Amino acid sequence: MKKWICFLALLLFAGLAPVASGISVQAQARPDDTIMEGVYAGEISLAGMTQAQAQEAVQAYVDSLGGSVITLNVVDGNTVTTTAAQLGMSWSNQSLVNEAVNLGKAGNVVARYKAVKDLAYENKVYDIQFSFDQEAIASLIENDCAKYNVEAIDAHLNRVNGEFVIEEGQTGVVIDNSASETAVYEYLTTQWKGGDASVDLVVTQEQPQGN
Repeated sequence: MKKWICFLALLLFAGLAPVASGISVQAQARPDDTIMEGVYAGEISLAGMTQAQAQEAVQAYVDSLGGSVITLNVVDGNTVTTTAAQLGMSWSNQSLVNEAVNLGKAGNVVARYKAVKDLAYENKVYDIQFSFDQEAIASLIENDCAKYNVEAIDAHLNRVNGEFVIEEGQTGVVIDNSASETAVYEYLTTQWKGGDASVDLVVTQEQPQGN
């Protein structure tokens, strides 16, 4: 009886050992591996692509967005336009391609199995993220938009028919450069998904003196 118990224990150990080993072994995708069905970068299907092909496909898409017109809404209905490329647009999260090619192929057996099962029910979509040149944004606002500022006019004396008359001052509307630069950068890097877009600059009232 003891021999049978020992024999069964050995069989059980032999059966579980490969499973335990599979759970602990960390797999990695090969360079020539292709991306699984149902994997996207934004609206681009990466299915069947190698890492190099996916990198090229996403970069081509990002490059195509360079001509997107970005309109800055300034003061009193005035606008200044530029393009995404002129503001230094680039693709900031290129690591998504490596993640995509490893999906379902990297990690332990449980992680790989879960990734494959999840794709059977729902696509995996990686967001394409963008970065922009903050100095280019600042230069555009400070040099091209500032001309639309409406400066305050202080109260002053004006001679009318030989008599001095007090002319009331007028409130000005001017761009808050720092706040506007932040608003444009945050919109482009967190909300913009490509294509033409417009952003309102931050303006403040400038009070006249002497009223």
